[in-house]
Amino acid sequence: MTMAVFKIVFGEDKITLSQYATTINDGDYGKYLPDQLVAMIPTDYMSGVVILILMLIGLMICNSVLRVAHNYLAAVVCIRAGRDIRIGLFQQLVTLPMLTLVDEPVTERVGRVMRDTHQLMKGYMNLLGRSMGDLLSGIGALTAAIIAEPMVSIVALALAPILGLYYWRHGKLVRRSGRRVLQQWSKLLGAIVESLQGIRVVKVHHAERFEIHRFRKANQKYVKAEYPLRWRKSIASPTIQIIIMIGFAVVAYVAATRLHAGTAKSENVLAALLSLSLVAARFKPLTMVFSEVAEASAAGERLVEILELQPEQEPGNGHQDLPRLEKEIRLQNVTFKYPSADSPILEGINLKIPRGQTFAFVGPNGCGKTTLLSLVPRLFDPTAGKITIDGYDLSEVSLASLRKQVAVVTQETVLFQDTIAANIAYGLDLARDLGPDVDPETRNRIKEAARHAHAHDFITKKPEGYLTDVGERGLTLSGGERQRVAIARAILRDPAILILDEATSMIDAETESQITEALAEFCKGRTSLVIAHRLSTVVDADQIVVMNHGGIEDQGTHAELMQRCPLYQQLCRTQLVTEEGGLANGNLSGPSPGKIETAPQKPANNSGTGEVQDAGFGKPEDDFGDLSNPVDDI
Repeated sequence: MTMAVFKIVFGEDKITLSQYATTINDGDYGKYLPDQLVAMIPTDYMSGVVILILMLIGLMICNSVLRVAHNYLAAVVCIRAGRDIRIGLFQQLVTLPMLTLVDEPVTERVGRVMRDTHQLMKGYMNLLGRSMGDLLSGIGALTAAIIAEPMVSIVALALAPILGLYYWRHGKLVRRSGRRVLQQWSKLLGAIVESLQGIRVVKVHHAERFEIHRFRKANQKYVKAEYPLRWRKSIASPTIQIIIMIGFAVVAYVAATRLHAGTAKSENVLAALLSLSLVAARFKPLTMVFSEVAEASAAGERLVEILELQPEQEPGNGHQDLPRLEKEIRLQNVTFKYPSADSPILEGINLKIPRGQTFAFVGPNGCGKTTLLSLVPRLFDPTAGKITIDGYDLSEVSLASLRKQVAVVTQETVLFQDTIAANIAYGLDLARDLGPDVDPETRNRIKEAARHAHAHDFITKKPEGYLTDVGERGLTLSGGERQRVAIARAILRDPAILILDEATSMIDAETESQITEALAEFCKGRTSLVIAHRLSTVVDADQIVVMNHGGIEDQGTHAELMQRCPLYQQLCRTQLVTEEGGLANGNLSGPSPGKIETAPQKPANNSGTGEVQDAGFGKPEDDFGDLSNPVDDI
């Protein structure tokens, strides 16, 4: 098309479009156009010019339509790719071992999933959007230049190695700078999240200025990391332009030399020069695209680092399912050491826990109680030794079959931003679609678990009952309410093994005695592993394990240990709390072992008929929109 325009409009012979078409067909390379089409072309000079102009307009319109379609499809592809990458990253993160997760700040992980993925998608968008159209147009223009004047075009192609070397060096520097920017962005995010999550502590200690100063420092480091990246990206395009202009000057000199020597036609040289100008115009924007792609590659490298981490347990790798606990849990010479620690926190632990018994673990702070119980659901794996359930080595069974038998309630209660009902049913299939139309069986199971945990009364007083949203991290509930919801969640799982890590530490003594009585009934036939801070829980345990310096100091009943274990005696005097809320003395005054007085329970919404109104899901008075299905109080 370019050659046709120059031959007809600017050529010295002023040939018509019909003559030009005939000349092409009579060339050495055979017929390009059918004879019938050539016969239809007007022989008038101006008519040919008009046809050429209309054809150019049509091509431009088609080019615009195709460019819009291409950009939209490229955006759809990039958006969907970003969605899939985020899903894959999150899936990878939640299946990583605990030791791997605690090795890096949470905000660093969040930054990689969100910011790094966005940066990668930005690079994809530039690569698939602008670059493809410009690249194809540039290749087309270069082809036209080579056809018009091969010698001049070959001289222009000599610039390719120089441009390639610059792009390689530029991309390397941009990737390095982009990685620093992403790292500093994650630290900036961490400063924001830590300050806002601990806003109560910040305000109580009047530390707003300190936090502002800390954020300002993190922000300044981020800005300093941005400067080199922006500088390198900003100088890329002018540098490429200078290189192209120098090269174009050389090409123009060669073209002038050939024209002066009479070895080239003026219209061919002019067509080649204009085509090469179009090549330069199309390839110049690719410099910015290349910078964006180089920056995106830094994000891609950080994402690959996550995807290459080894998950907890690969699915389908031959691990057998663990049957429900029937006999015992056994720890055999168990040792555990954190990767960053100098010495093991647990060493040489040997313990046999029969099914259905309650084992209480006591000891000074930092002696390894929580770490030891974390080994049972395999949050951590022993550095040495092994743990077995009914003879099955836990390292050889599937995690799903193990963890569905375990329920854990910790001192640091974790609730998710959802309804109370969804938090109680968390992790179970029935947690899905817990709306007003939930089936009565699911509703009753959730309420039964809540009554066992003495949570039903306060839940039904909420405006939306069980459908009340607990807010971020459950902060709309008090500490005691959060712990009771967590206990109800553990009860609903119907576990074979119940792990309570100071689970009632934020509950008043009266409520704790009620929950202890309910848990005592619930724990019949289940194995309970308890870290306790109240004397009542320790006294009622079948066995008490006294830990110190990462090992087991002694083991026995409360009476036995009071007779022979000085450390236990000291713990009773200084750490274990009585029912009245004070410290136990040497004589252990207070409630007698084996009998804990509880406050009388008052049924909620007692109507005098012996039944309790089934309220709480939806508004208290409509119970998921239906009051016709009352449930007896538990």
